[in-house]
Amino acid sequence: DNQNHAIIFARGMFIQAIDANQGGYLEQMLLLPCVLGEFRGNSKKIVGFPEHITSDIGTIGDFAAGSEVAFGTILQRSYAVLGGRMHYGHPDMMNRVYMIQQGGVSKATKTVNLSEDIFAGMDFTLRGNGRTIQHSEYFHVSKGRDM
Repeated sequence: DNQNHAIIFARGMFIQAIDANQGGYLEQMLLLPCVLGEFRGNSKKIVGFPEHITSDIGTIGDFAAGSEVAFGTILQRSYAVLGGRMHYGHPDMMNRVYMIQQGGVSKATKTVNLSEDIFAGMDFTLRGNGRTIQHSEYFHVSKGRDM
């Protein structure tokens, strides 16, 4: 819900959903013009990127980071090929206007205990009209894994 409250204060046409425990690398930020170029020709899309999971709390943290890599990168890549990738939450970039029109970036429910960010991808896909969700590998942000 914090992302939905903050979306009205965002400036510009595109937004990126980032968690509090995420950060960007300088060399990755130099790729932002390329990322924004993904929206040329069709701005009705969500562009998803992998995360670089880091942990400095030992073996348990490394195992947790490894499971996050399996879901956040390998499965998301496979879902994209199969046409089933939804908005995972972060570090996806999307058109701010289309997200506002469909009611926000994430939707929480009391009955379904699921990642609330997936509903934004489902709404986006169900609205059709040329909307696509893709996964690109050349840009990523870091994410700290805590236990």
